[in-house]
Amino acid sequence: MDEGDTLTLVQIGDAILLTAQPPRIFELADEIADMMAKEGVSLADLLEDLPNIREEIYQERFEHNAS
Repeated sequence: MDEGDTLTLVQIGDAILLTAQPPRIFELADEIADMMAKEGVSLADLLEDLPNIREEIYQERFEHNAS
């Protein structure tokens, strides 16, 4: 195990099994790339709309709660 590893803790009777989980970042990146390709969305598309998405999130989290 290394610092930052994700661990799984399982109780089996009176024993506890602790195992390190392999990082899933590469698997998740591939899944996201596949979804983007399937939907015809490019990274440029995501970045172009980012300011609007940030504003929507800000509105939902902060301005809606201020009233």
